[in-house]
Amino acid sequence: MAAVLHALGHCASAGALPTDTMAIHRHAHPARPTIERMEDQEGQLSLLNQRCVEQRHHHPPQG
Repeated sequence: MAAVLHALGHCASAGALPTDTMAIHRHAHPARPTIERMEDQEGQLSLLNQRCVEQRHHHPPQG
């Protein structure tokens, strides 16, 4: 889902979605082994953010 949001130019939402999902999951299931796999996916967020910078996306201020 984050990749789709990013492809549509919604970079902030693309970054927030997995970050929020991981935080909720960590809180609900602190000892689950899936946390490690989810954290490995954080590298994908870095790639999405880097592409956003490289493509010089201009985003309106949020708030």
